[in-house]
Amino acid sequence: MKQFDARGEPIRGDREIDAHQAEVVRRIFCAFAAGVGPRAIARMLNQEGILGPEGKLWSDTTNRLNREWRSNGDAWKAELSKVEKQIAQIVEAIADGMYHPSMKQKMTGLEARKAELTALLADAPADTPDILPSAASIYARKVAALTVALNQPYERHEAAEAPAARRKITGRP
Repeated sequence: MKQFDARGEPIRGDREIDAHQAEVVRRIFCAFAAGVGPRAIARMLNQEGILGPEGKLWSDTTNRLNREWRSNGDAWKAELSKVEKQIAQIVEAIADGMYHPSMKQKMTGLEARKAELTALLADAPADTPDILPSAASIYARKVAALTVALNQPYERHEAAEAPAARRKITGRP
C-alpha cells in the first residue's frame, strides 16, 4: 500500500511483506519454472478465488507486467542519462557566463523530469531474467534426437558434424 509524507511525496522503502501475497508469488514462480504458461497460471489462480493486483481477476497480461516494467526501466535509464547530460550542459553554460531566462525554465523542466525518472526507477522491480518455461523439455528432445542420430551408423557422421553437436554448453548462475 502506498503511503505519502506531509508534502504528498510517496514514502519509499517502508514496506512489509504480506505472507499470503508472498506465497502466491512463490506459487506463480514455481508454476512458471515448471513449464506452466501465464494463461494457465492465471486460470488456476482465478479458479481458486485468489484475487490479483488491486483485487481484480488474474489474466496472462498481469503476469507480463514485470517484463514490461523492466523494458520501460531500460528506456527510463537512457532518458535519465540524457536529461542529466542536458542539465550538466546548462550548468556549464551558466558557469561560462551565459544566461538567459529561458534557461531557468528549461532547467526546471529537466530537474522535474529527472526527479520523476529517478522515482520510477526506484520503484522498478529488480531485473530478473525471463525463463522459457519449456526450455528443459526442448533441450531434452534435441539431446534425445542427437543421441539417436549418433547411434545410427548412416547418420552418425552427419550428426557429429552438425554445429549444434559441436557447441560447448555452459551453465551460468
